Amino acid sequence: MYVFCKCSKLKEIVIPEGVMKIDGGAFSGCTHLAKVTLPTTLKNIGCRAFTGCAALKEIYIPKGVTEIDWCAFDGCTSLEKVALPITLQTIAKSAMKRNNIFRRCPVLKEIIFPEGGK
Repeated sequence: MYVFCKCSKLKEIVIPEGVMKIDGGAFSGCTHLAKVTLPTTLKNIGCRAFTGCAALKEIYIPKGVTEIDWCAFDGCTSLEKVALPITLQTIAKSAMKRNNIFRRCPVLKEIIFPEGGK
């Protein structure tokens, strides 16, 4: 947890294939993180994984991710676009209650839900 927390100089991250989970708070407070490439092996994005990543504008969550935990993208103040996979099964219980998954994302314009989803 919190492995790259507050690495303010981190601008881009490519998470390698084989990684199945991003732990809670892993990239929280990485204020200059603008580009994230997630692996197709990813299954879970933990709570507050990308909280406060103010430079992040888009996130494409790959097919295979089944769970996004609460406040995963809280405070991503530049986040405009999110693409969700058809494999997504669980958004943490409290996440949608108060829009906690994308809380404090004032410029979020587009959430792409997969075709054929229920």
